[in-house]
Amino acid sequence: IGIQLTDDPALRATLTDDARRQAIVGTPEQVVGELRRYKESGLGHLMTSVRHGEGAFAGNLAAGMEFFMREIWPAVQSS
Repeated sequence: IGIQLTDDPALRATLTDDARRQAIVGTPEQVVGELRRYKESGLGHLMTSVRHGEGAFAGNLAAGMEFFMREIWPAVQSS
């Protein structure tokens, strides 16, 4: 699953259904919510790439993965 972080909460609504099936796109809070739904449905493993979008989350791949592991994944696991 590709994950794209953005500071624009409306970005997800602009995606096609196909794009939504291929990636989780949204603010950190939206991404946490979507990943929690996967976890609640029984997801045991996750292989992903994380990409920062624009604005506050613009950056490189290493920064995206660090943010994911520091902020997003702990929030998913705590649910």
